[in-house]
Amino acid sequence: MNTMLDPRIDVPQDEDKQDLREFPTEVFPTTVARFISEAAASTVVPPEMVGVPLLVGFASAIGASRVIEVHEDWHEPSTLYAAVIGDPGVKKSPATNKAFRFVEDQQKELRKAYRYERKKYESDTSDTSDANSKEEPKLERVLVDDTTVEGLAMVLDENRRGVLVHRDELSAWIRSMDQYKTGKGSDRQFWLSAWTNKYHSVDRKGQKEPIMLDRPCVSVYGGIQPEVLHEVRNGREDGLLDRFIFTYPEKMRSRWTEERISDQSKEAVREVYDTLRGLELNEDGQIPVKFDADAKHLYVQLYDQHQEEMEVPGFPTRLVGPWSKLEGYLARLTLVLSLVRSSHDGTPERIEIGDVLKANVLLDYFKDQTRKVYGEMFEQDPMDQLAIDVVKFVDAVGGRIKEEPTFIFQVLKSDYKPERSDELTKKLKKIAKRVPDLEVDHGTTANTGGRRWLSITLKNGVAAVAAVAGEPLTRAEASKGADLTQGTKLAIPDGSQSKEYVVELGTRLILYALDRQTHDWQCHTEAVKIMERRYDEAEKQRNGEVPF
Repeated sequence: MNTMLDPRIDVPQDEDKQDLREFPTEVFPTTVARFISEAAASTVVPPEMVGVPLLVGFASAIGASRVIEVHEDWHEPSTLYAAVIGDPGVKKSPATNKAFRFVEDQQKELRKAYRYERKKYESDTSDTSDANSKEEPKLERVLVDDTTVEGLAMVLDENRRGVLVHRDELSAWIRSMDQYKTGKGSDRQFWLSAWTNKYHSVDRKGQKEPIMLDRPCVSVYGGIQPEVLHEVRNGREDGLLDRFIFTYPEKMRSRWTEERISDQSKEAVREVYDTLRGLELNEDGQIPVKFDADAKHLYVQLYDQHQEEMEVPGFPTRLVGPWSKLEGYLARLTLVLSLVRSSHDGTPERIEIGDVLKANVLLDYFKDQTRKVYGEMFEQDPMDQLAIDVVKFVDAVGGRIKEEPTFIFQVLKSDYKPERSDELTKKLKKIAKRVPDLEVDHGTTANTGGRRWLSITLKNGVAAVAAVAGEPLTRAEASKGADLTQGTKLAIPDGSQSKEYVVELGTRLILYALDRQTHDWQCHTEAVKIMERRYDEAEKQRNGEVPF
């Protein structure tokens, strides 16, 4: 297991107890980050409400001109699907307008040029003899709002670089897909394919020939109100929502401000956008941007760590879908940030180690936001919660425990465990099938009269969370912890376990009962003394030295 960057695998925590990361404006060049901060301050919104749409705008400017070469057979485009979650009145539109002003200005210039060329064309072809000798001008598009898939396909067919689709309310857009269709529904299929730039054909009414898009490139951005999140899901598990990255900012109190965006910041961002729009568009295929050696080495480590997150026992089942897409977003964010940097600095196109680090910081932000959004869309799975509690328990007792099922049932602290020990064993076996790092086994031993046992093991170093000794327990604390575990037969008076085993396990369970996060149980001498005394008393009872 490759853990060069972080030797620990954290035990999963309850989602509602996790602190959310702030939007990292520092992943952008300094002048771009300044624009985000100034635009947010002038609108009185969190910076992510400007930063995320600006990121999508940059991605759409790159469009089909570039892909990142992860390896020879794996290329990722710059395509981003993103959504901001917020109530009406939180200034989603004003913030987005400031981020998209460069896209809109570009579209205005293209329309102006088109009208000029159109007028000239009509003048030149007024003589019908010249009508077939001149090519009719076409309006170049960079921004699309309200359109059907058929209409968008026509736009993409004439704009190979791609476009940005901006919808004020994504919820209505998603719900309207296939509203008048039966069967699989071509609209959702189109958007599923477009996310990967996969070939897609769209049939047109009254036309014999379909529109065939070799590599449709379209990025999407819009807003969703929190109260309709559950409607957006609508029971569909086709992976469309999993393709979105989210920002769900905290509300801000809106007050008057004299803050404004400086001309220098506006011009700096405009230059970056125009440079990205000007990247060469290869007729024979998308141009790959490649890693340098150090950047590729780091990317592989981060990729593996992302995979390991999904393998940690208790990883929420509902997050498996979006996490599988975030795997691709690590590459896509790396590509976009790298090209933003090179366009800003005027340096060669190459993925450098700093690009990968910044992309991972940004990905961590989107992971937090995805947890928050999916937490509101989906109910918590009790099996996931039980798995988290089991991980904490087995980690606390040293990474492995093999005891009677009733014993484990008694000492395990969880609001999600079933009412009987045999049901717990069944649930643990099901959890183990989901989680590669959790191993569950059970059976009976012949040498103790068919005594039943249950074994739970955390593999691949999951239990090796950083050891923290903490303050030694006082005698009162140790006694309290012992009282909490009093009815669990810790001393095992049948003599089947060694004194060392019983003392260590019992001490760990005392610490577990007290919620003390530590793996250095030997420093807690008071708890050790209690367990040694309890074992010695049980031995005397077993040998008949002390009356029962």
